[in-house]
Amino acid sequence: MLCQRPSTYVGKLDEAMVGKNVVIFGCVLWIRPLSKTTAIVGLHDISKTVPCIIEASAEEGVTTRMVRFASTLCRGTFIDVEGVVSLPDNRKHLFDTTTQRVEIHVRKLHTIGTRPDGSHLEAASQNSSSSPSIMQAKNPVGHLFGATTRQAEIQVRK
Repeated sequence: MLCQRPSTYVGKLDEAMVGKNVVIFGCVLWIRPLSKTTAIVGLHDISKTVPCIIEASAEEGVTTRMVRFASTLCRGTFIDVEGVVSLPDNRKHLFDTTTQRVEIHVRKLHTIGTRPDGSHLEAASQNSSSSPSIMQAKNPVGHLFGATTRQAEIQVRK
């Protein structure tokens, strides 16, 4: 996911990219469940924000289960989103809280990790050289942010 496909910075999204498939890595800033079939996630990348629309659709392969999963994400969760860039239709109110003038219609969503307290700004500012074991870990990104992967959480519960 993170290393296998090239990702696009949120700041590079504009009207010229409408209709293109993109992969974006970022941090969940806010979540707005609109209905059982639609949710909107605000994705933050460095200093830019873009709304990601998760709408259940059989032809796109997005299920209501995926919408429900997105609605339960915590603020500060690092996610990998694959989707299509489009111009917003009737969601002009989203521009009050986002910096980009486009939205992403999500086709795939993967959680990378989260901090236990949900804070992401403190994690990004931590010095990675203070812990030499970070580079030897299987998931250096997850350990760098103090994150636990979803698979590790599932194994602990069993």
